[in-house]
Amino acid sequence: MLHVSILPKVVLPATSLMARLAPLRQPKVLSILVVTLLVMAGHYAVYTYIGAVTASATTGSFSQALTMILFVWGVGVLVGNFFAGHLVDQRPVLGVAVGALAGGTVLLAISPLTVSNLAIASVWAAIWGTTDGMASVVQQHRLVTFAPASSPMLLGLNSSAIYFGVAIGGGLGGLAQEWLSVTLLGVPAAVLALLATTITVVEGRADPAKASPKAAENRR
Repeated sequence: MLHVSILPKVVLPATSLMARLAPLRQPKVLSILVVTLLVMAGHYAVYTYIGAVTASATTGSFSQALTMILFVWGVGVLVGNFFAGHLVDQRPVLGVAVGALAGGTVLLAISPLTVSNLAIASVWAAIWGTTDGMASVVQQHRLVTFAPASSPMLLGLNSSAIYFGVAIGGGLGGLAQEWLSVTLLGVPAAVLALLATTITVVEGRADPAKASPKAAENRR
């Protein structure tokens, strides 16, 4: 049987297993993965319960109101993906990362003020989704530029951090409802996102030279 592939052949850099694992000894790599976990936990502490969070805005409205909120959030994520990809090619990646993380923190913190009105909640969801989409792309970019030869492994670890963060966020969001109204979930979620932002800022200030891709390339 003849198999025809239209996908390009992928050739990974020739390097040893130990060389691929070497970036895990770098505190910068570990901090990026921790930031990914924290920011995803923060975002999904709210997103997991978005139907309940926005219930006062969608109840009594048209039947697809929640679907609309989810749709505009998804569009925002897509826009954030493209926007972040453009920005990291034009500006320092650390600044883009801090901007995306800080923006998400603010959007989560103000969520209790936005979720009672459908129009406002929809705009909020779109902008919030944009910050979430930007953060995902920037975190991957930071890992790849820091250690290109180990990028397959690092991207795999980043994906694990994303899903672990999603699981933690859902669990923490459920626990938080024992003490908080569901509409206030954005407050503890913002604390997690703020911690992720703070780690990124501290990392950049501690050693700005090592934070640049060029410096990482020189070390290899």
